[in-house]
Order: sequence, then structure tokens, then C-alpha cells
Amino acid sequence: MAPRVVVAAVSLALMLAACDGGPTPAARRSGPSPAVSPSAEVRRTTVRTPKIDNRATGRAAARVALAIRDLRRTRFWRPLTRRIYVVSVGSRPGRQYVPDDGHLAEARAFPFLDDDGGGRLCDITFFPTAISDDMKLQARYFEQGLLERGPPSRRHFWAAILGHELAHCLPRRERGMPAMSPEPVAQRWEDKVLAALERDRT
Repeated sequence: MAPRVVVAAVSLALMLAACDGGPTPAARRSGPSPAVSPSAEVRRTTVRTPKIDNRATGRAAARVALAIRDLRRTRFWRPLTRRIYVVSVGSRPGRQYVPDDGHLAEARAFPFLDDDGGGRLCDITFFPTAISDDMKLQARYFEQGLLERGPPSRRHFWAAILGHELAHCLPRRERGMPAMSPEPVAQRWEDKVLAALERDRT
């Protein structure tokens, strides 16, 4: 992150996303680990839109930028980010970074302070190779009659996954360090984002 950090006294409670290891590609998403409440509460600053830090590399950087733009075009961007101060999105391309459980991205949320204020930082990491593998698997399942429809476009899939991971950073209570939203909640957000993008296909 580029911003100068003013206060480093807040203990960071990292909440690594876990994956729901279901049998179908659609079930393989990141899910949260139980949160640990920090000893101090971060002061909060109300902002209309969160700061965006696209730290993805290679082709993933352009795909993340497009996913953010596409998600912003839907009515879901604001509710997914209204309690987030910074959205930081990175990537780990390459087969060596494909998680053993096959999940496509992960999200962590923790307190963050900089010169402009503070609040919740949603840190998202995409695994591009895992996403490509998942799309190929969906296509194969569709050809075998195991899925009702083929995979979405890569562009829409990235935006839907972004919505899924942002949903994991939604707070579940107002004070302290809230637990991240559970997998079923995030999956519903992903489905809604994808449906909206598919309806408005350009």
C-alpha cells in the first residue's frame, strides 16, 4: 500500500478466507475463518467510495480494473463497499499458487489507518490460474450435462468473484473487529452480481 501509515498501534486481526470444498466449481469459493477482536477499535471516517489499490500484476491487473468498473456499474457496488475504507486487490498468477482446496480468491479484513482517516481494509487476492481451471471445469461439466448452463464470460466471472470477496469483508456487527460474512452470504452476492451483469451484457 502506498499511503503513509500514521498509527501502527492497532493489532491486526487477520481473517484468512477458507474454502467451501463442494463438488461443483460454483461451490469452490473463499470463506472466512473466525475473527479475533482487536484490543482497540479503529476510528471511522465516512467516505462516499472506498480507496482502491489495484496491486495485481500482469494480465490480472487489467482484469481487476475491469472487474471493479463492471461491478461499479451495478447497484451492488455501494452496499458491498459502504463500510469499507480501502479495497486492496492483488493476484498470485501461476500454478504454484493454486490453493490445494481449489478456491479462486481469498479475502481478509482488518483495521487500517492513514493520513486521511481510517476504517476497514478489505484485502483480496485473486488466483488467476485457479479461475481459468474452474472455467474449464464448468465448461466440461456443461458438455456432460451436469450443469444447466455454460460458464460465464471471463470478464463477468472476475467481477462476480470480486463481489463475492467484498461480501466476505462486510461486517456482521458494528463495534470492534466483526467476523467476516459467511460463505452462503458471499455466494448469494456473487450470484446476484453475475445475474445483473449477464442481463446487461455488452
